[in-house]
Amino acid sequence: MVKRVAKALENAGYIFHDASPASEHDVLLVHAEQHLKKVKSKDYFDPDTPPLDIKYPLIVAGCTIKAAKLEGFCINETSRSSCRQELSWRLLFTLTT
Repeated sequence: MVKRVAKALENAGYIFHDASPASEHDVLLVHAEQHLKKVKSKDYFDPDTPPLDIKYPLIVAGCTIKAAKLEGFCINETSRSSCRQELSWRLLFTLTT
């Protein structure tokens, strides 16, 4: 699904930007320390996102931060299948027009 969306956005002239993972400091600017601890320990429930290694939520946060700085937007996809997760997280990007 994300690949098709990415191709359509690229054809429409959107520019894709790589994003770096956010630091824990960045995350703590908008989330409580308790939330970060729960995510790091995989002790949380989110119906859209399975418990993942902390590197993945930090990548999403980094993408979101870059999107805000560029006045763009961030797209990501997660899956409960660990095989698909690796592919999906590589498809995370920030876009601007």
